[in-house]
Amino acid sequence: ICSLYGDGFYYIPGTDTCLKLGGYLRVQAEYNMGNGGVAVGTNAIEDGQARFTRDLTNDINYRVRAETSWDVRQQTEYGPLRTYLRFGVENNTPGGTGGGSTPSPYWDRAFLQFAGFTVGRARSFFDLFTYGGAYSYHNVRVSGDTGASGQNLWAYTAQFGNGFSGSLSLEDPINHRSNAGVIDVTSAGFFGFNGVV
Repeated sequence: ICSLYGDGFYYIPGTDTCLKLGGYLRVQAEYNMGNGGVAVGTNAIEDGQARFTRDLTNDINYRVRAETSWDVRQQTEYGPLRTYLRFGVENNTPGGTGGGSTPSPYWDRAFLQFAGFTVGRARSFFDLFTYGGAYSYHNVRVSGDTGASGQNLWAYTAQFGNGFSGSLSLEDPINHRSNAGVIDVTSAGFFGFNGVV
């Protein structure tokens, strides 16, 4: 039954539930660069990394990130019931030398899908094109793109057949606002397909 959902799903014995576990570990290190790969001296605000001095700048900076995902699905008389959770922890070099670092836990996906509804934290239904989010090296954020950190939403998708669908989504407007606090309607979309992950 789990082959219905694609590769990587495994049957949980004694239930009609299928589970797919995922995750990654990323280790990044830079020499003579600021935290996150910014060249030393290019950003005067960057937590003490702007001066090329031994007392304010680390010679080597690092970033370590570990993430895991759980995709649980089962068939019901109204279609598949899906719960998805993705969370992780990140640890970076402190901004100044001699300081300690504290791991930062985060979660960017936690949603439930059932009978066409998607409720929780997922990729925005208005993100028709995205840069790749959390898996890219630069983690670029374009205007209105919620691929990396997710979006709180309530959505409904109607399937019309032949790969055509329509979605209505009520979303937290914080990621679709301009600097003036006005909702950015240039990132709105109404029809199309969206692999919500």
